[in-house]
Amino acid sequence: MRFGAFDLHIVPDGLFRLDRGAMFGVVPKVLWKKTVPADEKNRIRNVPWGVIVEDAPGECPVEPVPLDAPVFAPAALARG
Repeated sequence: MRFGAFDLHIVPDGLFRLDRGAMFGVVPKVLWKKTVPADEKNRIRNVPWGVIVEDAPGECPVEPVPLDAPVFAPAALARG
């Protein structure tokens, strides 16, 4: 996909299951169960998507952030 001078590549990054309460909160199950089926443990499938940004072939102007960076540390996530 082209966005101005940049090429964007959207890529899936695996699969994980998340408790539906974490996604939908207090929304009743009858409102979402037909479009987002849950398993026997009331979890729904989620696919995280990544975006690769290129400004010239092979050059990536955005620095990737490692998952162990302070912004992703458990203490930082607990603070919200």
